[in-house]
Amino acid sequence: MNRWTGIGRVTKDPKLDVQGRRPSCELRIAVKRAGRDGRDGHFDVVCFDDQAVASADYVKVGREIAIDGRLVFEEFQTQNGSYTSRVYIIAERVEFLRAGPSTGSSYNLST
Repeated sequence: MNRWTGIGRVTKDPKLDVQGRRPSCELRIAVKRAGRDGRDGHFDVVCFDDQAVASADYVKVGREIAIDGRLVFEEFQTQNGSYTSRVYIIAERVEFLRAGPSTGSSYNLST
């Protein structure tokens, strides 16, 4: 089973790409870690189609969102010939929670 569900705060404005066969949107979120150190975990998120367009329209830095999706592991060769990898989240459902620290607006779009 490959499932990731969490709530995080957007740390980078969404980047919408409509050049491919289907619209895609990339963004980055910070998720609070449990424990004493208080450091956040950061995750790259990609969503597609209507969710991509809605995320680009409604999400800005600081917005809290809930994501339900799956993890993707990608390994690739860099320009200098070394190999590297990354893990990111393909969002299958994005729920827009608080717009900022003091507002409580909500918008839900699921596929």
